[in-house]
Amino acid sequence: KVFNEKDSIADVTFLASTKKVISEGKMNGKRFIGKWTFYHKNSDIKMIEENYNNEGLLEGERFVYFKNGTIAESAHYKNGALDGESKWFSEKGVLLRHTHYKEGELDGKTINYDALGNITSEGNYSNSQKTGVWNYYKDGELTKEINHTTQEVISKKE
Repeated sequence: KVFNEKDSIADVTFLASTKKVISEGKMNGKRFIGKWTFYHKNSDIKMIEENYNNEGLLEGERFVYFKNGTIAESAHYKNGALDGESKWFSEKGVLLRHTHYKEGELDGKTINYDALGNITSEGNYSNSQKTGVWNYYKDGELTKEINHTTQEVISKKE
């Protein structure tokens, strides 16, 4: 920790026993604040980039990276909870899931994809519960529709 004379904020670097940097950022007392970067084990490659507010809670965008440098996950946080758009990717950069959160709960449109980027399902969430009509696909073809509010199967193709 490197402290400064004007406030209680310190520049912090955590090191492994091998002297490799594990993570780095700023702390106010025991709370992480501002931008933090975490690295893959025994590597200079970024694993996670995240931001903390003055209370030490996740705030703003957070990114997780595969060891090859491609993005694995991007998400938005507000006061420590998922809030806003979130995306998950395969190691080859294919979008696997695109969803939205509100105050830590799934809320709004969600689309799930297979490893080739084809839609496998899409629908809406409210308070982390599936609501309304969800469409399910196989090989790009609509195979069934389910109203998750009433649990009624609207259509199903064999």
